[in-house]
Amino acid sequence: MFTFFSLTRLIKERRGNWNIQEYDEILLQWSRELAFYLRRLGAKKETAEDMAQESLLTLIEYEDDLPFNKLKPWLFRVGINRYLD
Repeated sequence: MFTFFSLTRLIKERRGNWNIQEYDEILLQWSRELAFYLRRLGAKKETAEDMAQESLLTLIEYEDDLPFNKLKPWLFRVGINRYLD
């Protein structure tokens, strides 16, 4: 299984010109926000963290197709859909 930081390194390699530390910080913050939101919806802590990580994996698959300003809403939509399924 990937760690959060190995995921962001994969994204960095695909994005090319991003400062990896800045991108790591952005994705880490989004992941925490998503996990927190999923917990507010009723998910257990471990489940919310797992869903946030799975959502990041999905983001990696599609992030080249989305502009940067759409990545966070898309990540949240994927996470919420995973929780509701």
